[in-house]
Amino acid sequence: MRLVGLISGGKDSIYNLLECVRNGHTIVALAHLVPPVSDHEEIDSYMYQTVGFNVIEAIADALQLPLTQRTIVGKPKSQDEIYRITDNDEVEDLYQLLADVKSKHPDVQGVASGAILSTYQRIRVENVSSRLGLTSYCYLWKRDQDELLGDMIESKMNAILIKVASMGLEPKKHLLKTIEELYPALRKLNQLYGVNICGEGGEYESLVLDCPLFKKRIQLDETNMKIHADDAFAQVAFISIVKFSLVEKSPEELEEQKQYLLPLNDATSLRNRWSYLFAEIDTTSTKDLLPYVPSSATCKLQEDSNTTAGSGSSENVYNTLQLIESKSTGFFVIPSYSPVSSSELPKSPSNPAARACLQTTLPKGQSVMFDIIGCRQPKKNLHVQSISNWAPACIGPYSQATFVNGLVFMAGQIGLIPGTLTMVPSGVESELQQILVNLVSVFDSVPSSLENTLHVTIFLKDIKHSNLVSHYLKQVFKRNKVMPLFLMVEAEAMPRDAHIELLLLNEMKPGDDDEEEQQQNQLNHFTTDKHFHDTQRGILTGYNSLVTTSVGHSTLLNFFLSLEDLNHQDNLFTPQFLADYYCSSLSDVLISTISKMRPSNIIYLKIYHISSLSSIQKDIKDKLCKSLGNIPISFVMVNRLYVEENPHNIIINTEIMVSNK
Repeated sequence: MRLVGLISGGKDSIYNLLECVRNGHTIVALAHLVPPVSDHEEIDSYMYQTVGFNVIEAIADALQLPLTQRTIVGKPKSQDEIYRITDNDEVEDLYQLLADVKSKHPDVQGVASGAILSTYQRIRVENVSSRLGLTSYCYLWKRDQDELLGDMIESKMNAILIKVASMGLEPKKHLLKTIEELYPALRKLNQLYGVNICGEGGEYESLVLDCPLFKKRIQLDETNMKIHADDAFAQVAFISIVKFSLVEKSPEELEEQKQYLLPLNDATSLRNRWSYLFAEIDTTSTKDLLPYVPSSATCKLQEDSNTTAGSGSSENVYNTLQLIESKSTGFFVIPSYSPVSSSELPKSPSNPAARACLQTTLPKGQSVMFDIIGCRQPKKNLHVQSISNWAPACIGPYSQATFVNGLVFMAGQIGLIPGTLTMVPSGVESELQQILVNLVSVFDSVPSSLENTLHVTIFLKDIKHSNLVSHYLKQVFKRNKVMPLFLMVEAEAMPRDAHIELLLLNEMKPGDDDEEEQQQNQLNHFTTDKHFHDTQRGILTGYNSLVTTSVGHSTLLNFFLSLEDLNHQDNLFTPQFLADYYCSSLSDVLISTISKMRPSNIIYLKIYHISSLSSIQKDIKDKLCKSLGNIPISFVMVNRLYVEENPHNIIINTEIMVSNK
């Protein structure tokens, strides 16, 4: 990709350019916002570093790249986390700046910026980038600051401190010192006072004098120290740069620094990340696992041609998403990815819900199915659109997670490599490992964790991998208070031709200082697993339930129906008979297992069934509504289903969430 570098002159924005180059991108231009003409060299801005701005043209010269500048005229008026377009806001200055860049360099495809922890800054860069049809690249996002500063030093980034504003940082002692000289002191201040090692809390600002991308180095010839705020505990001071010059590098120096344009290490590789995060999981035994082979017997059901492959309208999909995005989460099903691809959709809404997407058969006449969970309470989303090595950026109109009322609805995760948004190679096992590594990264920014997972829906391209996936997930979740419920299905396809997609439902973590809530969580999670065998008809039903009082006194339940090999009694299993049997059994289970069972308590009831049973949907809905009342029901047709230790033909599996209040 051809990128414009949004630079301040500080170490973060310049090092992000280096990381972009390491990831195969080309920096073709630079952009910088200049503070307004004033008697003060340093202005207060929520978005931009302004100290040292007069050296920016020299940095562009050192990089030998064209520079576009624009003066800041706006103020930080829109200070909510989610930015809305606001007249005279400083973010609109950034929009105009990057619009100027696009007019000068029409081939620019993305914006590189150096945010590490500031959600406020990242969201605003993403907002502007999206409006201009650009992709945001932010390779420092969520990096460990100690490790990151060490990498900068190892990469021969010669950056000095030009502003200090923190307890422990003294103007006369620390200004003009390099990050390499101050690295031990910054680590110590982090331990003593919680100072951000990379200065993400505004503790200090830096200026890069040299790096492996520079063709010349910057030399400061005359500087003055100025006191900005004479605070007794943390004096705020900065360096005023009066004179500077550029020094040419020798051919030998230019050749030597090329080695630093290569990735420093393999720390972000799947192998190393997996070993670091999941060292206790035994992956060697997976070689001895046999593929899951469904029963070869098939119960011949009434032929059903009431299905379609259809086609979707991207405009209709987007309009529906706009309608529901404010108070919902969920996933949608499409019959084919080609007519409704992410690239055809308009830019995503400002605060979209988490969701999963899969391809499967739909009832005749339908092109898209939305399965929506609404919420009356305000919801929050984690919506990161910037490409980084943290976790995959959202590749469609959705968020990584939606959290509301004690629950966290995660977006469906496939095996994307975060830094490139390409699929990890080598098949289902590598994809599953990449998914789990990505989930851990997402949970760093969400008030939940793998230990708080309640339910996992597993979409597979081929059901034969069920035993392998089950083996992994049982090890991953063995530290949980209770094992999550698993629902495994074979769908026709997932995004990017993935072999597997995981969809997690989690509870929020209790606060660290809330001991009573933590004890309550430990005491009020339990599971039930029961199977019933109708030997006369050769029908098996069963359910797994998980009860928790920590998320609204809820019960999660998976209820399945499977058939034995009864080809000699074909005429028995009409769709109407199976609908009757399923509804009667499910109603009995709900009434017997859930206290205070009322239709209004059912939050959702999602029925996965094999596609040859499409005509069963109306019968099931009518019968369940008759026995249980007007309840929310949705249907998803899949190729095959899997329930562990049940070798028979699973034809229906159901995911149900019920409030016990």
